[in-house]
Amino acid sequence: MLFNKYEKKSSAVAKELLLVSTLVAGTLATQANAGPVHGWAAGVNGQILFTSDKGATWTVQSSSIGSTTIYDMDFTSLEAGGMVGRTGRVIKTVDAGNNWTGPINLSGASNYTSSISYADTDPTYGWVADVGTGKIFKTSDGGTSWGLHYTLPTGPRAVDFPTDTTGWAVGNGGSIYKTIDGGASWTAQTSGTGTAIIAVQFHGTSTGWAVGGSGGVIRYTTDGGTNWQPATVNDISTYGFHELDMVSASVGWAVGDYGTIVKTTDGGVTWDFQANPADTDAMPDNNVGFRLRDVSFIDALEGWAVGENGGTILHTTDGGSTWIDVTPAEVTGDLHAVQFMTVPEPGLSALGATVAALALSRRKPKTAEGSACRSR
Repeated sequence: MLFNKYEKKSSAVAKELLLVSTLVAGTLATQANAGPVHGWAAGVNGQILFTSDKGATWTVQSSSIGSTTIYDMDFTSLEAGGMVGRTGRVIKTVDAGNNWTGPINLSGASNYTSSISYADTDPTYGWVADVGTGKIFKTSDGGTSWGLHYTLPTGPRAVDFPTDTTGWAVGNGGSIYKTIDGGASWTAQTSGTGTAIIAVQFHGTSTGWAVGGSGGVIRYTTDGGTNWQPATVNDISTYGFHELDMVSASVGWAVGDYGTIVKTTDGGVTWDFQANPADTDAMPDNNVGFRLRDVSFIDALEGWAVGENGGTILHTTDGGSTWIDVTPAEVTGDLHAVQFMTVPEPGLSALGATVAALALSRRKPKTAEGSACRSR
């Protein structure tokens, strides 16, 4: 009986320590992501907006891309990134957009150069996809110069390169192609759909997701695309998706037609509808609302989505349970791309990780959410 008494007391103390350590870990994790945050939104007429206060205020940035519609962007740090626009025009910055260089005009590009991706492991290398011609363009000097690298048999709408050698291109007819030599050659993969796939994202070279056109098409893979599995998209059967952002291997969002936003918490196996101001009747699959083009999260709670209706910016701080329209007066037309970047606050990240590890070591393993600092 004496042993049981102390055993119970020890168990109670352990639970209290677990609670305290978990609370501290959560606080430090939040603080660790409390470093600077930069965000950009871009779209028609070459408009580029920048914020350094999570969208509380936005400033208009000037570039020489002209009135070209900007379709996509990819930032690799708080300062460096590139954008691609209609007719194969590419611009870059190394100072957060205070100055943009270019545009470089990609020779032979069509009116729809739709995607840009710098390698996650080495942003010296980058690729641009042109859906109108099937061409893949590549840079090996951080975007200073570009050249034709390959022509795919079907138009690629998006590319994503987790490394400087391994990447994917997705596009018309449900096409998915993989390269392991930096884009010098590509191998077709089976998506299981004939619907155009419009966006793709990988975490590493094994785990990836792809979303597409009509019918609520979402696919996921855990073996580098050898097998692409169809996801279960609850409440959505007719809409198309235009972009996605996975902040971890388990948590992410996809956006698309009629203001559709869906979220996954199980690695993309299932997705659930989230009401928001762009879906004007807050009812899924009801053909009411306006198109959302892109989405970007900095952690598992805070994110932004942009789209049409003359230019729209939505914001959430609770993982999408609540979305608010925060479109500023500076927006002058439809927005096609958004990206937010953050870095951990120096000196806090290691401490937060240590306390979190101590807390998690006393319970069943779980996947950490919101650890990614680079969001697309």
